[in-house]
Amino acid sequence: MIQIYDKRNYWGLLNLAKQYSDTSGAEKDALIDSGRSILKTKDSVFTFAQILFSIGTLAYSILFVTYGVVPAIIGWFGIVASILYGFGNGIFRIKPNFKVLWNIGGLLILLFELVLGGWLLFFSHL
Repeated sequence: MIQIYDKRNYWGLLNLAKQYSDTSGAEKDALIDSGRSILKTKDSVFTFAQILFSIGTLAYSILFVTYGVVPAIIGWFGIVASILYGFGNGIFRIKPNFKVLWNIGGLLILLFELVLGGWLLFFSHL
């Protein structure tokens, strides 16, 4: 018997895997579809959270540039990186096969966070 799982129940994937090993034929196809549904929902939630993350990064990067808390180049780099990452995520939600901008934005966000963290740790006292 196939059980219906709440899409937010990621632990349901483990139960689906156990059921999958005990079933055959059309029931396996239904279980595969249930698993895809859970993973698709999880991916959508993650993408939406990343859009909110890019908005937050943009906000504090603007504050860094405005108030001179960090060198202007670091603040502007954060602004550019967060805009690229946000747009990349938005485009990815519309066209899931287009990941180039999202990947570039993610790399820039990673570099921005590393540079910002390094500057705050080693040079903020100057």
